[in-house]
Amino acid sequence: RGQPWSCSAHAKDIWTSADWDLAGKLSSARWTVTCTKTGFDHLKKLANGNSSVHLSYHGLDLDRFGSFSAARKQHDGSAQGGPVIILSVGRAVAKKGYDTLLGALALLPGDLDWRFEHIGGGEELERLKALAKRLGLDGRISWKGALAQKEVLEHYRRADIFALACRITADGDRDGLPNVLVEAASQRLACVSTDISGVPELLSS
Repeated sequence: RGQPWSCSAHAKDIWTSADWDLAGKLSSARWTVTCTKTGFDHLKKLANGNSSVHLSYHGLDLDRFGSFSAARKQHDGSAQGGPVIILSVGRAVAKKGYDTLLGALALLPGDLDWRFEHIGGGEELERLKALAKRLGLDGRISWKGALAQKEVLEHYRRADIFALACRITADGDRDGLPNVLVEAASQRLACVSTDISGVPELLSS
């Protein structure tokens, strides 16, 4: 108590805390940094000129995620072209919206050949597997579990589409700008996501 302090604020900190609580902390902090323009704008409004709030996007380790220049093999989902590989990387938790994504996959045309690969663990994984089975998708889905970053990079480079159905949960929790979207985009992988939080700061419609 009484010592100068500063902080970084992520999406969960910003959107699951009461505005009065955030405003009090902002007024006493020497400076605050956050990683999306959406979060930055919200904090600036709450700070009301009494705190220094800064925007600093997460960086990418280019030694690990260097530019991918190899030609991608195009899969169009036809019998001749091979299955379209749809990849998602993320924890199986509510804010990632994987139940919504599975529902969307179930609406794809029956004559389209596709496969969905999920990388990550999470508390909802078994429920999602059961949902995939009820939707008749289990034969098209590979649940990879948690993988080392080197293996994840290989999947980015093999896939055709990266999909992430981020959403806002009942308590306000949400992603800011998911690092996996930045990673996938760095490998020239087409990305599809939802129009919430910081996602539109990277992806355009």
